[in-house]
Amino acid sequence: MNIDAEIFPVSQYDAAALVLARELPDTWLTRAEQERAASLGASGARFVAGRLLARQLASTMLQLPAEELTIQTSCATCSSTLHGTPELVLTRSDAPGFVKYQAPRWAMSISRSETHVLVGLVTTPRQQLDGRVSIGVDLTSTDARGESTLRALDVSFFEEEGLWSVPTRAQWWAMKEALGKARGTGIVPTVPNIFDPGGFTPADINRAHVSPAMPSVPGHVSCGVVLYEKSGELELERRQLFLK
Repeated sequence: MNIDAEIFPVSQYDAAALVLARELPDTWLTRAEQERAASLGASGARFVAGRLLARQLASTMLQLPAEELTIQTSCATCSSTLHGTPELVLTRSDAPGFVKYQAPRWAMSISRSETHVLVGLVTTPRQQLDGRVSIGVDLTSTDARGESTLRALDVSFFEEEGLWSVPTRAQWWAMKEALGKARGTGIVPTVPNIFDPGGFTPADINRAHVSPAMPSVPGHVSCGVVLYEKSGELELERRQLFLK
């Protein structure tokens, strides 16, 4: 059920090369992000670059100062704040245009490859939404190494291929990752089946291919999924898919 944009919270997407983070101040990072980076060893630098750029991209989307935006994460499984679903928060509780003493919070998602970061953001603060919204994005590499990794995965991860072979494996994987993030379950222990109830149809995917919402990232497939449950409605969860 791929819902038309006019009855859905607006989401925006953008991407950037990780090397651009060299120009951004690491003072934007929270203590939790610094601890997470230190725990990641060699990949910590890419994590830091991704978080700094995520703030910068969100700042442009919302027209707010990047230094006043922070990214908070929480894990629904273990309650950790070092990993899990990210949320964008404006640190000022008295910012013009927002309810005083209520720090605005936005649903967001971040995906990072070895070279780029992709950010998805629902641009209406959670406090102003009539219902519950979540968003998931994924950036999947299509280079030789990435394709080899996907081909080596068990065929059970791609059971949809037996029903419809149009998307490439990179496209299937990006959709699965984005849907899992939006659901808050990820892909562990169960990789989502796109065609299951609560997923999408071939017609949805065909429409997603022509959507201009997702940025073009060289050597990657980018995907975004938004899930929305409107307050007071008995209908099923609304779902929106973007793919490029």
